[in-house]
Amino acid sequence: MRKLTRFSVVLTACFAMGLATGCDDDGGEAKTDTTDDIGTDTPDEDTTGGDTVEGDTADDSTTTPDEGPDATEDVEPVDPCDPNPCTTPPQAVCTNTTTLVTYAAEGTCTANGANASCEYQATTTTCEGETPVCFQGECTAQQEIPTEFSAQASWISSLAIAGIPPAGGGDALPACCFDFTGDDTPDNALGKLVGQIGGFLGGDDLDVNGLLLEAIQDGTVNILLEQVDLDDTDPTNDTEFVVNGYYGANANPSGDPLADYNANLGGDGDFLVSPSSFAPNGQPLISFGGASTVGGAFEAGPSPFTLSFPLGEISLTVTVSGTQIAGTAAVGPNGAGLEITEGKLGGYVHIEDLISALNGYADSNCGCLGLPGPLVNYTNESTFSCNKPSNNTCTSDDGFCNELNQYCSIALPVIKSVLDVDSGGLPAKDSLSVGVWFEATSANLVGLETEE
Repeated sequence: MRKLTRFSVVLTACFAMGLATGCDDDGGEAKTDTTDDIGTDTPDEDTTGGDTVEGDTADDSTTTPDEGPDATEDVEPVDPCDPNPCTTPPQAVCTNTTTLVTYAAEGTCTANGANASCEYQATTTTCEGETPVCFQGECTAQQEIPTEFSAQASWISSLAIAGIPPAGGGDALPACCFDFTGDDTPDNALGKLVGQIGGFLGGDDLDVNGLLLEAIQDGTVNILLEQVDLDDTDPTNDTEFVVNGYYGANANPSGDPLADYNANLGGDGDFLVSPSSFAPNGQPLISFGGASTVGGAFEAGPSPFTLSFPLGEISLTVTVSGTQIAGTAAVGPNGAGLEITEGKLGGYVHIEDLISALNGYADSNCGCLGLPGPLVNYTNESTFSCNKPSNNTCTSDDGFCNELNQYCSIALPVIKSVLDVDSGGLPAKDSLSVGVWFEATSANLVGLETEE
């Protein structure tokens, strides 16, 4: 059995701009393929009227009537482009911090048999003047990153993906967290995915949740929740405030990370906020408006964020949409920020974003595979496949990259099988749900971390 040494990166809730939208880098046309699932076989037509050819399902014992002028009727073929179905263009997207790509409201339709393919004309704009920064699909004004923060804040002291049993056996954490499929049960396809493919990535040694806790304990991960405009006279009965999420670092490290972790559990730890927590326009990359603590029930969201989680020897970073957080709130030990118990964090990951994460890992780390293109070819939510390496020079020294092509072909069918959420606008389930338990205690945000 292959032993793991340590995973390169662990689960963090870093904070992102929202769902990525695919587009051509050169500002060309975005294409939408509406074809059916690949792999569907159509029987060959028998044009001889005699014995069937391979794939024909006709019964040879059936007498075929003589053909004549009245034997058949012409059927007018249906034009899939009439009326034009191309009226849902891709969302506007920022290709960098200054470049915005938008798409025409109506696209050009091309018939492919009974199916339609849409192309939308793209327009590239450079953000300048009073709105020089491209962020979340629009040009916005530049703002300074804040250096002072609310006195009310929390530090997440534990994270655990629901549905994953601990290493060495035992019961998995209870089901979590929110219902995205309308069946009145909490959804968490991520836990199912990790459970199914984790075995061949890490065997019995794979303990994702153990590594998540270890990352918080050793200071690799510090996630902070700032509470803006929370009622300081009755913090556990407020109807509306804002929660901003940040990366952070211990402001007074002792040199013993585990000792620092235990001290922070006391609810009075000092943290610096990382500048990476902010968008190019100076706004927090995650911000939950309309948060509440009525009767001590903490709720906030939805809002997008990014999730990086260890899977064997790799780490995947994906955008999670529709993220909600909830739990039971009390005033923390420092008398200001919230202490959150039985915390739940949930959302869903679009398959396109998950595939982009796989492709990004391979592109950045696995040049030895000699792939002729991306690791995974993606057309739509139902048609994606692994690319075959054209010049694979990977050896055992290249670690996971040496086995990535094999893992890709095994993992993709499993990923497709666990998709459980229809994010809207598509005829099929296109996303997988995420459910994570967390605990948090009060903390002090004492300033902005200095960039090295």
